[in-house]
Amino acid sequence: MSLLRTIVLLAFLSVPACQGALRNSERSENDPRYRYCNAGLREAEVSSALQQLSAAQSACELNDRGLLQLRIGDARLAEKDWQAAQRAGSLEALWNRLRLFSILEDSAAIAEVADQGIAGQSQSAQEAAYLQMARDCVQPDQALERRILLERIWMQGRSTAAGLQLIGDALANEDYAYAEQQLDRLLSVAPQHAEAPFGLAWIRYRARDYARAAPLLERAMDLGSSEPRLCALAIEARLQLGEAQRALANAARCAGAGRDREATLQEGLARLRLDYRVDLKSLLERHESAADRRYLLRAWYGVDQGDGVHSLSDEWRYLQ
Repeated sequence: MSLLRTIVLLAFLSVPACQGALRNSERSENDPRYRYCNAGLREAEVSSALQQLSAAQSACELNDRGLLQLRIGDARLAEKDWQAAQRAGSLEALWNRLRLFSILEDSAAIAEVADQGIAGQSQSAQEAAYLQMARDCVQPDQALERRILLERIWMQGRSTAAGLQLIGDALANEDYAYAEQQLDRLLSVAPQHAEAPFGLAWIRYRARDYARAAPLLERAMDLGSSEPRLCALAIEARLQLGEAQRALANAARCAGAGRDREATLQEGLARLRLDYRVDLKSLLERHESAADRRYLLRAWYGVDQGDGVHSLSDEWRYLQ
């Protein structure tokens, strides 16, 4: 934020008459997730503790004095102490400033605090600290802190772990446009990352954009993705494009996926697409469960009632 905006915000926070009107002001003083260096001060009597820290100079003391200032409702002095503590290298002060501005729902201030960094920390150490802070932001009202911290690490330091966390959060929140944007970036930054193409393919598969999903699924296979649904989706995407031979080629590449029911289902459909009389007994034999075999037969031959399968194929007799 600009210097003028900072002055206006802090002046607003420092006027007692405004505290009642300040959105979430009570939470700003009482949120238990603020962090002390000296944990014993959390239960201390405030005026006495403030007197003990009146000449505070160390990062830890400045941070704790800021928390005590906030407890008596003086956010202006709290922020001043936290700024000084952060400049002296206090991770706790950084966390507390993020908490304050998150409660005030000031995303610009959160971003600026994150950009200021932690004094005396290397870039790698700072990234590690930010990533841990983001992972600690697990409550719903910490979503803004979490996202901004992760974005700062991801955009500035290109931390793959932060990028994956951002993408995972976006997918969990069904924010597919944002997830797709970040997956595109991940592919450009880490082209050999096995899960990036699968994530992007999954979004496009959901949108029925099979033409763009299929090559990405195959790329994920090439890179050795461990995603359990990869095989079935890679076969199905080619089937949806009317490319049964390429679907079967993907089935042949699925090492270790032969006993996955959905992959077997899609492989059987691909074979039937090429020859509706094909013998699928070898696929059925992959599955020991009679329920799985009935599921596959009904899906392959479009039979809704079990009795009808008797008249359709020799595979049914295999089940008896």
